[in-house]
Amino acid sequence: MSLWNRPTRAGTPSPPDAAIALRDEMDQTALQLVDQAQAVSRPDAVGHTYKELELDERAIEQEPLFAADGEHAARDARIAAAGLSPRAQTARQLADDHLPSVARARQRYEDCLEALGAHRVRGVRGKLWYGARTALLLTGDVAGISGAAISLGEVPLNAFLLAGSASVATIAAGLVGKDVRAVYLRNRRARVAEHLGKAQEPYRHLFTDGQGFSRILRGIVFASAAVGLVVGISIYGLRTSIEGSLSGLVFGALALSVAIGSFLSSFAYGDEVADQIDAARHDYEVELRRARALARSRAWSQYERHQTRAASIRDEYAQRGTAARIAVTGAKWRLLSRNPGVVGHGPAAGRTEAIGRKARTSGDPR
Repeated sequence: MSLWNRPTRAGTPSPPDAAIALRDEMDQTALQLVDQAQAVSRPDAVGHTYKELELDERAIEQEPLFAADGEHAARDARIAAAGLSPRAQTARQLADDHLPSVARARQRYEDCLEALGAHRVRGVRGKLWYGARTALLLTGDVAGISGAAISLGEVPLNAFLLAGSASVATIAAGLVGKDVRAVYLRNRRARVAEHLGKAQEPYRHLFTDGQGFSRILRGIVFASAAVGLVVGISIYGLRTSIEGSLSGLVFGALALSVAIGSFLSSFAYGDEVADQIDAARHDYEVELRRARALARSRAWSQYERHQTRAASIRDEYAQRGTAARIAVTGAKWRLLSRNPGVVGHGPAAGRTEAIGRKARTSGDPR
């Protein structure tokens, strides 16, 4: 039997109680006297007593018994881990396979930032301010056009839909400012094109001379100006028919100013270098989010928890088995010390091996 039974088993003694019970058993055990030991050392005629042999065997059995108890206690956790193993291994493999993509995206971002960071014009919060400006321009334009349409007798829903489409067209017309800014910045960066380092070579296209406006870009600029002008004239006509020419002129000019404001806002926001850096950073953040999502696999985390729990239980019981073996060996020495009349008070000098057998491990020869 094991010295300490599993503490989870109902009705079993705790480890301290079991140790006390074993000590009491040894205290109540007396070896029969044959010849009174007159010497302090253990007599040569006294070999290993049967009680010593019993305690040696009981010490030997503690570790395998506790190992079996630990296996029993960890069985549910090991079974649960085995059931999750296929999904956990798949999740781990996917996460491991994705790590090179994260590393490459991070390297691209760092290379891009190192190569182009000095040529960035737009601020870090430029996108936030650009979105806020665009929202304000759009809101104001919708209010002006819808108010004029409703005053003319249009159904409110139709008025808001018409105003929304016209306002979006006005804002979109101003987006050409971004392309105009790109040409301007390319011409400025072209001055240092001859001094590009190795890090900037992959981005040489950002340092080529824009050579002014191309025919396509000029056409886009004229079309955008026409859109803003048409919207302004439309607002002028609506307000003039309702409130007179002065009101029409004011609101028409405001509508035209929205288109101009959108152009200037886009011009201030435009920066190809910043777009390149932001795109590389976005790619890295996307790969990082994917890696984190793969690492949060529920099957993987549950598998690791069950594996850790099973290993911890088995290790605990192994330690308990070792402690139980030592306790049984200590009880044997206690028994011998309480019976000096049979075995003496200790071994003779130079004969320490004669104190009894060393507890063998399972499978060792006698």
